[in-house]
Amino acid sequence: IMLVNKVPFKAVALTCARLGFSLGIMLVNLVFQILILWYIYIFVVKPSTRHVQVLYAEFHASTFDDQGNLDKEAWEDYHNKIDVCQVTMSSRTFYFGILTLWALLMMMELRSCQRVAMDIWGLRSVKSVNEVLDFVTTGSYELGGRCLIVGLTPAMRWALLGFICIPRAIIGVCLFVIGCQWLSSSASFADMTLNAMALEFVKNIDEILYDSILPRELKREIAETNLFKIEAQKTLADVNRAEWQGYKRTASWVLLMGSFLFVYGAVLQTVLPFDLSQLHTLCAAEVHTSQTPLCDLWTWRGWSESCYPYGVFVER
Repeated sequence: IMLVNKVPFKAVALTCARLGFSLGIMLVNLVFQILILWYIYIFVVKPSTRHVQVLYAEFHASTFDDQGNLDKEAWEDYHNKIDVCQVTMSSRTFYFGILTLWALLMMMELRSCQRVAMDIWGLRSVKSVNEVLDFVTTGSYELGGRCLIVGLTPAMRWALLGFICIPRAIIGVCLFVIGCQWLSSSASFADMTLNAMALEFVKNIDEILYDSILPRELKREIAETNLFKIEAQKTLADVNRAEWQGYKRTASWVLLMGSFLFVYGAVLQTVLPFDLSQLHTLCAAEVHTSQTPLCDLWTWRGWSESCYPYGVFVER
C-alpha cells in the first residue's frame, strides 16, 4: 500500500491481498480471543466457582455447629468427604505451585508484548513512507526478499502500538486474572492440572490461527521481515549498562508477579477463604488413603489378581 505508485497493478493487488489477509487474521484473532475469554468466564469459571463454594458451605453446615465447633461423628459420616478433601486450595503448596507456573507462562506472554512495543518505539522516526522499508537482498519491492523495517512515521508507530501491542497486553492481563480464578475454583487436584493445560490452549489461539490459515508464502515473507534499529556505536560501558537494565527488568517482573500471586491468593480471590488449614488437617487421613493404591503387586503371572477377591471387598 505504501508503494502503490511505484509498482505495477498486479503487485499492488497482491499487496492489498497480503494486507487484507493479515489484518483479517488479526481482527479474527482479537474477536475470537475476547469471545473465548468471555464464554470461559461465564460458562466455566463462574459455575466452577459456585460449585466449590457450595461444596465448602455444605461441609461447614454438615460437620460444624453454629458456634464453629467440629462434630467429629458428623465428619466421620460426611458423605462428601472425598470431594471436599480434593479442593485444591486446601494444599497451599500445590495451589501456589500451579499458580506460579501459570504466572510464569503469562509473564512470558506479557514480556514478549513489552519487547515488541519497545522495539516499535525504538525505531527511528521518518517523515516519508518511502523511508520505512529496506530490501537488503534484492533492493526491490517487486522482487521481495529479506525486508528490514528501518523507521516508522508517527502515524504508523501509534497504529502498531494501538492495534497490536495494547490489545494484546489487555487480553493477556484479562486471561491471567481469569485463569487465576479458574485455577482457584478447581474442584480437584486433577482438575487444576487439566485447567492449566486448557489455559495454555486459550493463550495460543493467535499461533493456531497463524499456523493453520496463513499461506506458506505469506509466512515466509513475514519471517523475512524484521525490525532494524539504527543505533549509535556503543562503548563497553553502554553494553554493560544495557545488560544490567535487562537484569533489572527481569527482577522487576518476577517481583511484580510474585507480589500479585500473594496478594491475589491472600486478599483478592473470591473463591474460598484463604485459611483452609482446618480442612487440610481433617483431610490428612483421607488424602493419605486416596494416595495409597489398593494393590501394588505386579501383573506378571496373575500376581495382582489376589488383590481383587471375588465376593468380598477388602479395603487396605
